[in-house]
Amino acid sequence: MGLFPNQPQAAIGDSGCIHVVFGIADTVQYAGSTNGNTFEKSRLAFQVPNMALGMRRGPRIASTGDVIVVTAIGGKIGKGRMAIFLHGYRDMYLTSSVNQGMSFTPATRIGQGTWSLDACPMDGGMLMVNGTGVVETVWRRDGNIYMTAKSLPEDLLGRGQQPWIAATANGTCIVWTSEREGDLMLRAPSSPHAKKIGENARDPMVVSSANGKGSVVCCWEAKAGGDTKIIVQQIDAGE
Repeated sequence: MGLFPNQPQAAIGDSGCIHVVFGIADTVQYAGSTNGNTFEKSRLAFQVPNMALGMRRGPRIASTGDVIVVTAIGGKIGKGRMAIFLHGYRDMYLTSSVNQGMSFTPATRIGQGTWSLDACPMDGGMLMVNGTGVVETVWRRDGNIYMTAKSLPEDLLGRGQQPWIAATANGTCIVWTSEREGDLMLRAPSSPHAKKIGENARDPMVVSSANGKGSVVCCWEAKAGGDTKIIVQQIDAGE
């Protein structure tokens, strides 16, 4: 994507501090603000070889208490390869900070497997902090959607693309599509199985209130004939 900023994401900490990350080439940059008007100069959070940027990709950020957590998708290139899309790996990496972004831990790869891919995925994964302060992540590897929490083993949710995650008072809501444009799937907190809630869908996201209570809303693009519509649907997280 070049040596210019891409794909900003923001989170607000419990103290009201605003945390922003964005990508420049293979680096994840961080900047913070205590008042929302002025931001400190951005600095390196961590580096991900061949980081995916643009088209729903780029770093993700969440904050709870004094902890900031950042993820990004990338991976090494096969030995001797110079082209960015040849024999590369596309996995999710995670880093954290406990000092308001002054320093970050070395990045670690999430999950047990790795994804060898001769292209750049149209997925950046997502993370969130649940009501008990535990970080949960969801991502695509190959044609499957996985999630994990803390140091638990990864959980295979099913086939699909474009996952998104949100915390509710009853647990975790995760949505994804069956393909680039396909069925929209939901795994609600009370069910171990996903169900279809839409079709001809792409680029979904699911959001909840800051305290995880109240409404849970999913929105996505949907093809209808020759038109594209934006659909917003309230989800019963207790289903």
